[in-house]
Amino acid sequence: ELYSKKKNAEACKLYKHAFGLIESNRERYGNNKLKFANKEEGEIWTQCKLNAALCLINLKQYQGSIEISKDVNKNFPTNWKASYRLG
Repeated sequence: ELYSKKKNAEACKLYKHAFGLIESNRERYGNNKLKFANKEEGEIWTQCKLNAALCLINLKQYQGSIEISKDVNKNFPTNWKASYRLG
């Protein structure tokens, strides 16, 4: 809802908090990839990351968007949204 109201900074903060909660409970392994408990957790993490990346683009914070998109790409190399946001 915040994003649809063009409150990108607030929305980004919430998305970062959400994916941070998931990351704090997961181990990273080879190549810094995350180990997710199940497919749904990975999907939620991905959506939060990609939504935060889009908010950062709208805020013209391109480097932050690139870093987030790279992390998604590292964990899910076939995710086209992450690749698109890197472009």
